[in-house]
Amino acid sequence: MRGIFHVALHVYYILLSLMFLYGDALAASASSLEEFLRSLKSLVRLEIVTAILVFIDIARAPDCDILCRGTVLGYLAHIPAKPFLKSHRGWYHSLWAAIYVSSASSAIVTSLFYLLKTAVDLWNTDFEFSIYRVATTVFSVSLLSYTLHLIEDSLTMRGVDWFGRRIRGPVSTGRSDLYFTLLLIMFSSSIAVLVYIMTKEVSTSAVAGGLVLTAIYGLLALSRSWRT
Repeated sequence: MRGIFHVALHVYYILLSLMFLYGDALAASASSLEEFLRSLKSLVRLEIVTAILVFIDIARAPDCDILCRGTVLGYLAHIPAKPFLKSHRGWYHSLWAAIYVSSASSAIVTSLFYLLKTAVDLWNTDFEFSIYRVATTVFSVSLLSYTLHLIEDSLTMRGVDWFGRRIRGPVSTGRSDLYFTLLLIMFSSSIAVLVYIMTKEVSTSAVAGGLVLTAIYGLLALSRSWRT
């Protein structure tokens, strides 16, 4: 599966998750612009923004075994591992690689936060953060993003090795990537709606927002395929 479609799927996962997590709060405050902006501001927290950026960045990290493009953390983690990688979808497409890249990403981002805190402290400005929380958050988000990439690739004909056994799917990499992306979007949105309905009261705004989001992504995928 081509890297750009991995990114598209990961962005979709984030938007759908935010819709279900914060859709109620945003919808409830929509009657007042001030309340809506205050609710929207609650999303723009450093830890949430960091998690989103890391999640999207790692979306293309497994493909560094063939071409490192569109991923900063993936590129940095790939440098020491490059001499040991022999083929595409080899060791770098495994859970062991996911753990390695997630650990490296956690160390890199945590170090950057520490340097940022040191620089800010020189100006006597308050900047509080927990090194443990940053490290665990970045590791968890990276591991999730990397594993999702592996799952998506497992549905292609070339497949991915899981614990010594190669899992393959019916999808060929190339033109069918668009239809494959659309199917995954429809599947993930259906699961999200079912989980939401089973675990709490049905929110018309959140469910409707998720369906609209799915429709938009689906139309974009189909329109792209009609032009190719």
